[in-house]
Amino acid sequence: MKILQLGLYLIKQSKRARMYMAITDMAMDAKGKISIVLLSQLFHFSVHGADSNFTPTINIEEIFSDNVELDSFEEQDSYVTRANFGLSQTISSKTIDASINGNYTHLFFSHDSSANEGYESLESQINIAPWHDGPALNLQANITNVPRSTGGNFASDLISGDTVRTTNYGAGLNYQVQNNDFLLSIGGRYNDSRSSDNVGESYGYSNSLSFQNGIGQKHLFWNISSSYSDLKNRGESARSYQIQARFGVITSWQLNPFIRYFDEDFTGSVSTGNFNQGESFGAGLRWQPINLMTVDLSYNSAEDEELSEDYIAFEFNWQPTTRTQIAASYNQRFFGDSYGLNVNHRNKRLTNTISYNEQIQAFQRDNFEIFTESVLFCPVNQPIDINNCLSDINNETQPELFFELPIFDIRPVEDSQFSLNKRLAWDSTLSLQRTTFSLTVSGNEREDLNTGDAQDNILVNLTASRQLNSRSQLTAAYQFSRIDFFTRNVDVDSERRDYYRTYNISYSRTLGKSISVNFNLRHLVRTSNTSIRDFDENRATLSITKDF
Repeated sequence: MKILQLGLYLIKQSKRARMYMAITDMAMDAKGKISIVLLSQLFHFSVHGADSNFTPTINIEEIFSDNVELDSFEEQDSYVTRANFGLSQTISSKTIDASINGNYTHLFFSHDSSANEGYESLESQINIAPWHDGPALNLQANITNVPRSTGGNFASDLISGDTVRTTNYGAGLNYQVQNNDFLLSIGGRYNDSRSSDNVGESYGYSNSLSFQNGIGQKHLFWNISSSYSDLKNRGESARSYQIQARFGVITSWQLNPFIRYFDEDFTGSVSTGNFNQGESFGAGLRWQPINLMTVDLSYNSAEDEELSEDYIAFEFNWQPTTRTQIAASYNQRFFGDSYGLNVNHRNKRLTNTISYNEQIQAFQRDNFEIFTESVLFCPVNQPIDINNCLSDINNETQPELFFELPIFDIRPVEDSQFSLNKRLAWDSTLSLQRTTFSLTVSGNEREDLNTGDAQDNILVNLTASRQLNSRSQLTAAYQFSRIDFFTRNVDVDSERRDYYRTYNISYSRTLGKSISVNFNLRHLVRTSNTSIRDFDENRATLSITKDF
């Protein structure tokens, strides 16, 4: 009964979302100072006997592109010099594990010197655990450049331009206890995300709790998980919580009865609908036909029938070997049926991972709208050919012989709404003696819960790498992307489907202990259901890298 009372108390506290306000307040005080904290912590621990590795790097790339701006109308070739200066720092000790990789890139273009510009990037992670059985602190800082609009051009990079600088800083505190009686994990985190175009920004905190029985329990089993999130952006707010709990009795048979509780809610100013699942209580059986396999089946009754109907929940877990794990689940949530899948398998040469998950998100960079980028004037009563169209007809004596052809594009806008994101991914790696094959297949479906608009992305990436000798490596890669958008504006509804195909082949060779050379050829093709968006590019890159 003490365990049951403790579990119910944790549920009550989670629902009120006050588990870690002290952690949150401490993290909020550190806003804007995380970079200083990272450096000071690194300096402090690096002088106390930790294993440390500091590596400066200089890299020079000479690049030729026959369509450097990835333009569908006017192809512009250019020679580009890319200078990269990098610093890498790793620290490992009993109390700290840190990895920091910073890079500064400056580009020089032959076709337009005004496009010359510098960019910085940062990827850092610091984990500090001063006590063996105490709380651990995690600090994170990331700076990256991403395509301004994956709807406009999914293939944008620093060479083609039209990118956006994004930053993400975070600080979290986590506490874990693991013994034969129970497993407990408590965490709180503050996060701040910004971008140079002010799209997809947010700041706020999140808390999580996981509490379950250990292998030493002979009479009771339980599993409690909860999460709470509170994000803000320019006066808008997005709050959510979810609680799921099971309490059961271990019997001498293979069937063990349990009770189940589930509740979740999504609120805030970004919510224009009813995203409240409502509480549900259920009873079920856990079937354990063999060791390390459990099947949970329960019938759940909604407390408020106007919010949810009665439903059946299912969960399957199996670990047939130490190298194989399978987990699958079915549940009813406020948006309907909800599924989960996670499969991991590895042997000496082959590794496979399959996952499917569903997440509710807000304040992302994946909300788009259509706009008129430009207008062309094309001859009437003729097949549309961009080469025969004009940008203006001010000098034409018979303007009535032309009609307006609007050129639409897609741009990101503030994501002040909840969206449902469904993601399926398969990663596979085959490692032979001197050859490695890797395959990644993923699909993502995003549905705006306020309007019902949907976007679908499919990505396939196949890579083959061959170690020719101790110093040389040959790599070939193919990437396919399908980007589907349905965007809605005041007076225009538009559906667009873009296909990106990229072919890569590269050869790398180590010339000395710290010098390497790489030569890469890339062919990129974009086709679309709107033919005027079609383009292709050929790019050749020669790079030399020196580590110090």
